[in-house]
Amino acid sequence: MTLAYAILSVDNFYAPRMGLSDITRPAVLDAMAEFDRLGREVFLDTYRFGRALSYFVEIDGKLYDSKAIAGYAHGQVPRVIAF
Repeated sequence: MTLAYAILSVDNFYAPRMGLSDITRPAVLDAMAEFDRLGREVFLDTYRFGRALSYFVEIDGKLYDSKAIAGYAHGQVPRVIAF
């Protein structure tokens, strides 16, 4: 019997891929609240998102950069790490 040993780091863990369907409404609302709190430019700079060119989310007449909102909301979804 041969035993193999590996040094585990964060890069060695498998985290399942997540899609847009995994993003929750509360996470999107949190993203929008953070966007409103910081303002567009600070939000985009802080979380390293670019400005939307074509696609926006419109709520109550206010426009949000769609990829930035989705990206922030995606980061709010709890992740399960499989071992």
